[in-house]
Formats: sequence, structure tokens, C-alpha cells
Amino acid sequence: MQKTHMGPIQALDAFSLLGAERMVPIHFDTFINSDDAPGECPRLLRSTALERKIREGRVAILEIGEQRVFIEK
Repeated sequence: MQKTHMGPIQALDAFSLLGAERMVPIHFDTFINSDDAPGECPRLLRSTALERKIREGRVAILEIGEQRVFIEK
């Protein structure tokens, strides 16, 4: 998985390094192809974002099938 995918902490590292305004992680908890327990990735992503004091709303963790429109001000 390491060659093509990032874990939650790596994804937040990339988000910060890129100076991105928003992050929308995709396809977690949709396939059983890793050692992660169901729900582990979004929990780790939320807790790490909170520890790093990333402003609420910058990391948008959508529920499966959820749609969201982002409008920049």
C-alpha cells in the first residue's frame, strides 16, 4: 500500500506541505485491503487534525455517498 496510498498522518503531512486550503480524503473504509479496522482512518485523521490545530472544516471527512459543495469566500 505504501507505494500508492497514504495513511491519515501522511495525508495530513502532505496537506500541510502543499499549503492546501482544504482536504477531502477518499476511499477509506470502502475496500478491505489493508490492516486498518473499519473507522480507524477517519478517527486517526480527526484526532491528528485536532492535535495539529487545523481549523475545523479544512479537512472534510465525508460519509460514504455524501456530497458537499465547497464555496470559497
